[in-house]
Amino acid sequence: RSISTKPGTPNPLGFSLQGTVANFSLFSANASSVILGLFDEENTAEIPMNRTGDIWHIGIEPWAESMEYAFHVDGPHDPSKGHLFDPQSWLAD
Repeated sequence: RSISTKPGTPNPLGFSLQGTVANFSLFSANASSVILGLFDEENTAEIPMNRTGDIWHIGIEPWAESMEYAFHVDGPHDPSKGHLFDPQSWLAD
């Protein structure tokens, strides 16, 4: 199955279905990049997300109920400021 991407929308936050497009949106003021990971029995995809202000977003289609998703979030690693970004870790929604 081929997955196509759309710009997505910043709102609403989280996962939402907008017609035939699955929209993913999350807040991070300090991230330098966010990658959406999609997983199912047929596909594994890593898709860079778009940024509008402090909101990261992307739309994909088609969406299948069997898909699971997580995020790689990159940014500063500075525990003294509460920044613990690790781009190797998958973050669940």
